[in-house]
Amino acid sequence: MRLRAPNLINAVTSHSLAYAQVIGNSNGYAQKLAGALDPSTGPTLTPVLIARSINISGRIGEGYPSAEQLALATLRTVEVFQTSADLVICRDHIPDDALPLHLRHPDQKDLADQIREQIVEWAHELWRRMINEYNGFPISHDTYLKVFHLRGYTVPGELWILDEYQDTAPVVADIIRNQPGQKLYIGDPYQQIYGFRRAINALHDPIERGVQSHYLTDSFRYNYQIAGLASLILRALGERNLVRGQHRPLLPVNEHESHTVICRSNLTILARAGEALLRQREVRIEGGIPERTFTRVESALALYEGRLEDVRIDAMRIAGSWDALVQQVHALGDRAGDAWSLIRLIERYATHIHIFLALVRGALQRSKRSSLNAIQFITAHKSKGREFPLVVLDEDLAPPETVMMKLRTRETLTATEREALHLLYVAITRAELGLELPNRIKTTFHELQSLFGQHLEPEDHLASDQIPESNAFRKVAQKARIERFIRQHRRP
Repeated sequence: MRLRAPNLINAVTSHSLAYAQVIGNSNGYAQKLAGALDPSTGPTLTPVLIARSINISGRIGEGYPSAEQLALATLRTVEVFQTSADLVICRDHIPDDALPLHLRHPDQKDLADQIREQIVEWAHELWRRMINEYNGFPISHDTYLKVFHLRGYTVPGELWILDEYQDTAPVVADIIRNQPGQKLYIGDPYQQIYGFRRAINALHDPIERGVQSHYLTDSFRYNYQIAGLASLILRALGERNLVRGQHRPLLPVNEHESHTVICRSNLTILARAGEALLRQREVRIEGGIPERTFTRVESALALYEGRLEDVRIDAMRIAGSWDALVQQVHALGDRAGDAWSLIRLIERYATHIHIFLALVRGALQRSKRSSLNAIQFITAHKSKGREFPLVVLDEDLAPPETVMMKLRTRETLTATEREALHLLYVAITRAELGLELPNRIKTTFHELQSLFGQHLEPEDHLASDQIPESNAFRKVAQKARIERFIRQHRRP
């Protein structure tokens, strides 16, 4: 952006704006941040440090969280506050999943409420230490952003061009709202997929205020058939302005050649990449897999096999057995997060999980450079804003049955249910030349077409089980892969 924009345009992130004002003008804050990022220069922000510093005690009774669990819940409460537009920490900032699984059950409401009140008090004390620039307690990047917000800094500028505004932290939206100058908001509300990180559709506010809107509906990336699928999702979400694609057929995806697999979760990538590695395929996992994902899977497998001493996740250890964990997750329903995905993974692949873990860890340690027939795995969230010649979607991107049931009865979708459709919309529109859909997603689109297809132009419809064969477009795909490879590996 800096290379292409005129000198009078300053391309920045919200954090860099805050960094210049807060960190740049305070040696104390600079040292606190350096300590958080580099253990050799100071203390890091860990549950152990938090529990010790503000005297958090746990395990006062059966089922009561440990001090580290309570410290982590306190830290997460402060993290939510830092990304909010609020001025004071309160109970609303405690994440739903901050407490262990068993304490989220309705039968434990009284104890959970007591713990939440205590967490708010600890969060206030933690925040006081973090914002005191003369106290050596470490801070995070979101801390100085929140300080910037609370101090009400303004930045001179005649025009603000705000990209990806459909996925903006409330604190950033409030900062921008208070800045002088004209604003140009850019974003697609149907690509809002970071609600789980507490991002909001900040486009809603200016639209509600009557700011003039302009629509970009033509895509140069994908063809008219993918546009038809995308338009079905848009119709289901109530949008009247549909998208249009290029007039060229889709390519078939040869899974024996290089292609990109888009999944909803890292848990699914672990299983799919493990299967591919067992078939002797070369694998590249874009962005890697967090170590916590491996720890969760290893602990769940240990619990499934009755090896309680090897369970490293407190919530699983407290459950005591696999059956008890399944019952807890079942009772929690939607509040259990992705625990159901973890349970299905273990029960389906129990005899292969340890092999998958070893193979995937090995693949992640090897060189990032891969051959032209490698399979690339990426989550839909990481794929946003990118494009790939040939794409295969995993079935975990299919919307839950509750979403489809509400669409049939024209009931209002929750924010989480809408986001499931947003994620599918993002995933299918990453494909440039070829797209392969699993049966569950094909079924989803057939039903969407029966419900909303009458509103579409005939040319926008896609019979997803009839992907055309075309040698000519195979050559186009091969040429695109070669050009992409040359761009990626060309010497500077």
